[in-house]
Amino acid sequence: MADTPNPPWEPTAWLREAVSERIRLMTQAVPRAALDDDMAILMQLTEASEDATREERDRWEYTCDRCGQYCPPDGVWGFATGHVELVVSGIKILVTMGLCRVCRQAEQVPMSKGG
Repeated sequence: MADTPNPPWEPTAWLREAVSERIRLMTQAVPRAALDDDMAILMQLTEASEDATREERDRWEYTCDRCGQYCPPDGVWGFATGHVELVVSGIKILVTMGLCRVCRQAEQVPMSKGG
């Protein structure tokens, strides 16, 4: 089974590493035996810190996962969301992300228009 992204386009080294790291963290936290074969897991590429304030979480929601640029929901920065789908040890995993226009073009990830 694949443990790195295998999308229908060629992701950059950054995206492959970022997704692989999230999968590594997940597999450390959740034993494979606890998962059913017909499960699908949805996870975010990044997370706001556990001690983030409501304002920090709201800002994180519109911050590019690749470069850290805050992209207000007014649409000027072209923020959009997308995902990478892969299978790890028989479990389907969708890793979601938010990217600014520049990073979206660099990654070539199929995206949905964000805020």
